[in-house]
Amino acid sequence: ESLKSQLYPDNALGYRVPETTKMLREVLSWKEVHPEMIILVRVGEFYETWGIDAVMLVEYAGLNAMGGKPRAGCPIRNI
Repeated sequence: ESLKSQLYPDNALGYRVPETTKMLREVLSWKEVHPEMIILVRVGEFYETWGIDAVMLVEYAGLNAMGGKPRAGCPIRNI
């Protein structure tokens, strides 16, 4: 299944955001304010992104999808 087909049209990220996930809700709020920007979040020693931003980075910047889902990341040393 392609990453694009896993996107949800019901929010700006295109990613299912569980109510219990405070960080992803915060990322969604940033994306709603800045839909033209790719949102990267530092999580430990990695930068991660979700939804449409992840699809863009996988398809155009060579990042690997995480778990076959529209989620991608890279070590901070690669930025």
